[in-house]
Amino acid sequence: MALIFCDAFGLYSQYLVSQSGEALLPPAMSEEVDVMTTETETTSPAGEEVRKPAECKAGEAFKEKLQGLRERGELPESLTSPWPNNVPEAMLKLISHGVKRKVAASIAVHPPKYYAMIMFLAEWLRCPAAFEALNVYVVFQFQKDLDLFREALDCTIPGTPELWVPVVADEPKNGWPKAYSLGNQYIAAYKKYFGLAAMMDLGQEEYGLMMDSEIGIFDLHAEGSSGEACQHDGEWTRLVSRIKAFEERKAWPGSRVSSTLTTYNFGSFTKSGRDYDLHLLRENARYLLEKGKCPQGVPCQKVEAMVNHVVWTWWTELPLVHLEVGKRMLLYLAKQTNSKISWRSVARHVFFPRFEHVLYQSTMIPHFAALRMWCVLHEGWDIRDVTNITLEAKWGSYLEDPQHTSRLAELRPMWVSSEALRRAENGQIMALSTEEPPLFIFHVDKEDLRYSFGGKKYKELWEDLLLNLLKVDDRTDYAEENIH
Repeated sequence: MALIFCDAFGLYSQYLVSQSGEALLPPAMSEEVDVMTTETETTSPAGEEVRKPAECKAGEAFKEKLQGLRERGELPESLTSPWPNNVPEAMLKLISHGVKRKVAASIAVHPPKYYAMIMFLAEWLRCPAAFEALNVYVVFQFQKDLDLFREALDCTIPGTPELWVPVVADEPKNGWPKAYSLGNQYIAAYKKYFGLAAMMDLGQEEYGLMMDSEIGIFDLHAEGSSGEACQHDGEWTRLVSRIKAFEERKAWPGSRVSSTLTTYNFGSFTKSGRDYDLHLLRENARYLLEKGKCPQGVPCQKVEAMVNHVVWTWWTELPLVHLEVGKRMLLYLAKQTNSKISWRSVARHVFFPRFEHVLYQSTMIPHFAALRMWCVLHEGWDIRDVTNITLEAKWGSYLEDPQHTSRLAELRPMWVSSEALRRAENGQIMALSTEEPPLFIFHVDKEDLRYSFGGKKYKELWEDLLLNLLKVDDRTDYAEENIH
């Protein structure tokens, strides 16, 4: 018999199972569904033909290489063989019954990072509690990029159902920035916000996370972890309650940035981490405030203190957005008042600065800062200086490159960088909490990919695969120099 899984967006996949519920054949994706126009109550028509994985176009050399890796077991089976290899039974039951989530991740991705996106999706599809707690919106710049992603996935893990939500970003009103240097940062920021707007239009989630693709599930990689966080009543089941507890405190943690611990070399001049981050904070201030000046009042005094003391709050905690708050911010930035419109249409009219989440925090600091600064200026939030606990940051978040003896674990963050995890495991910083451990790892491309699902060998495999597919598809926008 066939079970049909329908999610909140009308996306569905068919699974061939026996009467006992045992999977007989690898499930395949349904006919493609346009996520941008599907009504939430749509179901698959009777007798819908299941889409079979496309024949891999990467060439015989790649196929032989992949087959060799499969036979020698040099990579996880779940990354190199047809679905549902190594998928927990609890996961298949969840898929067949359907889930409703209150949290979704908006993940911006482009071809050089496809390897990281696939590794995370493979982990997510093998961690039942994470799958039940978190939806995943994968945001592409162009339809051809989504097509390439699907082609490559069919080559490596054929039959994988599209249980994540594919989103192709609409072009901004004033066109795409040039895809080099700072332009790539602006493109990534826009795509993450566009993913949030898609949630607002299409989903039933309450919170959105603004993330890069180089992430992993903490419990599958940290020393001493047993995978219990992924199981029934594991830590992942408390994702929403931890987010709500953080939100109730109404304070973004941040630490002061050092003027001596590191420098940026720009050729003709250098800047300390403090000077560079101060520039970013001021950049967002000019973007968000009338003539770059902060109006009188307590909220603005908080923001000014943050800028003057260079207290950096980006990626010090999960980059979360309450979607109702995000709607208010989008209307403000787009200078619109009509809420009965497509939020993706609203997002097209906003030029988002770099470091997207700070904008939400208070509306006065760099792109990231924006989200957090909005909360300080308009939603009653505060900035909590935790430098006495974490020590000064070298150049960004105290989670990214923590100083030795940092006690950041006392804050019990919901995510942590691969750098911080390694130092905690080596005893260079305080051990991370086992009572409320992190849920995510970010920067899994660092530390020689030791905390990733497939490691360097899988990254190299995907680089070869994409270069072959790009050549077959006559694409010249990516080549060896920007894929590796």
